[in-house]
Amino acid sequence: ESGKMARHQAVQEGLRSYTAYLGQPGDGTSPADKFSSFQNSLTTLVNMPSSTGAQTGAILAAEDLALSIRGAATTLGTTASEVDMEIRYEVADLNQALYQLRELNIQRRDFLPGTMETAQYDEQIDGVLDQISQIVDIRSTVSSNGTVSIYTVSGAALVEGDFVQDVTFNAGDGTLMAGAQDITPFKDGVRGIQHGSLVGLS
Repeated sequence: ESGKMARHQAVQEGLRSYTAYLGQPGDGTSPADKFSSFQNSLTTLVNMPSSTGAQTGAILAAEDLALSIRGAATTLGTTASEVDMEIRYEVADLNQALYQLRELNIQRRDFLPGTMETAQYDEQIDGVLDQISQIVDIRSTVSSNGTVSIYTVSGAALVEGDFVQDVTFNAGDGTLMAGAQDITPFKDGVRGIQHGSLVGLS
């Protein structure tokens, strides 16, 4: 559930600057309003083809629309770059948490089950799992010695005992990998992640 919330939040944050630029119909500055003004100027020009004012109005409206479209394209490009950077940050945070879980697994083995020390480690592990589940959807298993392994819900391994599958992001094609396993969301034929902030940003 927390992964779903993180996904929706990431989508909203990723689109915020672009939707802010697009504005709202009727505000006079949105690309939709610029297009409407251009259409109106063309209608006026058709009805008054010899009017210098109508001709000038059509030219100015066309220039205004072109500027608005270019601005939207620039803002979209900036938004895409910001999203790519945010994905890199999320991947870095995820890998840090995966290695933290690995270290906790190793340290926990030094203590007998049922002791205060193992309870403290279990609490730390739960905190790390909560952090990871905000970024990607996971399921976990616990071995007989208390070692926690985690997988994406679709089955790709992230941590198995002492072994971490480093998560990587290829900005060129948007691919997310866990080791050699493709976990890109919404991609056919792979064990893609389904929820979490990484899904919302992808």
